[in-house]
Amino acid sequence: MVYSKLNVLHWHIVDEQSFPLEIPSYPKLSNGAYSYSEKYTINDAIHIVQYAEKRGVNVLAEIDVPGHAGSWGVGYPSLWPSATCQQPLDVSNDFTFKVIDGILSDFSKVFKFKFVHLGGDEVDTSKFVDVSQ
Repeated sequence: MVYSKLNVLHWHIVDEQSFPLEIPSYPKLSNGAYSYSEKYTINDAIHIVQYAEKRGVNVLAEIDVPGHAGSWGVGYPSLWPSATCQQPLDVSNDFTFKVIDGILSDFSKVFKFKFVHLGGDEVDTSKFVDVSQ
């Protein structure tokens, strides 16, 4: 990246299909990884950030919320609006915001760049019609 004069690595860590980063505050989130062996530990993330920093590259971490978050409910099903509606995240549930807050708190200890990307695109709100809450 440095040789190409690029100084920000936008790391789209979490998406619909997989939650591959272990989050200390909510360890079951990584149950949504593709497989047990395809996960990053917090130490892995720290090493990636340190490696990038030594080369003048900032790491911009992204979790995509509230859409693209079907993988979150594998470990915490209450994050889903219902068993038949697995995305977007249930924004009517206080637990959803506690989990996001925990993720951001853990991120702040690892990712030193002044920005975090929260996605926010492609949220299908019509699915909330099927939820009884």
